[in-house]
Amino acid sequence: MNLVFDWAWLPQLGRGLVLTVELTAACMALGALVGIVLALLRVYARGWLSPLYALASAYVHLFRGTPLLVQLMIVHFGLPNVGIVFTPFVSGLVAMALNTAAYQAEYFRGDPIRQSGADDGRAVGRAHPSPGDPPRHHPPGIAARDPAMVE
Repeated sequence: MNLVFDWAWLPQLGRGLVLTVELTAACMALGALVGIVLALLRVYARGWLSPLYALASAYVHLFRGTPLLVQLMIVHFGLPNVGIVFTPFVSGLVAMALNTAAYQAEYFRGDPIRQSGADDGRAVGRAHPSPGDPPRHHPPGIAARDPAMVE
């Protein structure tokens, strides 16, 4: 088995790296913008804005509940059946930005901030502090996001 690197592929690998970085940056930027709007709708859309809340919630659940590969296939191969045709780069950008937006919406919406550190202790299995334990101060909500950081 010949495991020697063929240097002739280096220019194509470089172009692929640049394309990946461009696509990632664009998806994250678009996803963050749409995600902020979705998060605001899911937090503040009440009363006469309730239909927008329902649409934002349905969007988040739909895009977080289906695999990204399925979404890519629908955008790239399904939308041309209804007359919407994208280049491969744009179809990847659209599908991944829509998927990222759903995850970013949940990230920006976040958990409500708890009022006591006792909840943090209970989240990592410490019902009551031992008498000799030093006081522990953790940022609110850190235990819910990553319990391993608290201990």
